[in-house]
Amino acid sequence: EARQRWRVTFCRDLLPGEHGLVGRDYVAAWEDALGRSSLPIAETAAGRLRFSLAAPLPASSAGEAELAELWLTVRLPAWRLREALTPPLPAGHRITDLEDVWIGAPALAGRVAAADYRVTLAGEPDEREVAAAARRVIGARSLPRSRAKGGAVKSYDLRPLLISIQIGGGGGGGSDSVKEPAQQLLV
Repeated sequence: EARQRWRVTFCRDLLPGEHGLVGRDYVAAWEDALGRSSLPIAETAAGRLRFSLAAPLPASSAGEAELAELWLTVRLPAWRLREALTPPLPAGHRITDLEDVWIGAPALAGRVAAADYRVTLAGEPDEREVAAAARRVIGARSLPRSRAKGGAVKSYDLRPLLISIQIGGGGGGGSDSVKEPAQQLLV
């Protein structure tokens, strides 16, 4: 029976030449790391480790603050969790924060409302051209996309998922911001 629930915030770097794991392979890499950690991890009724990722990023994305939760059968201090979990983490992963969460708290996956993405353009693009392109994207009524999923191609509209584009040197002091009318920039 689970006695403690930990929320883990972690970074994920893309390693040179790596495209990253996706879906079940990514979860399997985490489960393997947890299995090698020697931590007393609770199991589900189906015999799987009680562990969940909030909203995994696409395989080709690095992550600065991804979230996961795991349940333990014994209460442990944060230093012990970090010490046991750090060596077997999947390649390119680092723990940045650990939070002891109430065991009955709502599921983390249902609490994630948005993600901010940072895109670095190669070379030295003209900032005015980039800003103009961003305005065209924000002004578009739809941005139709398709992706392979489960052996079929699924179509979707990316536009409703995009709130703003900030252009500039990362962080709060960007030189230009392109937003939907009446919407705030996500921070």
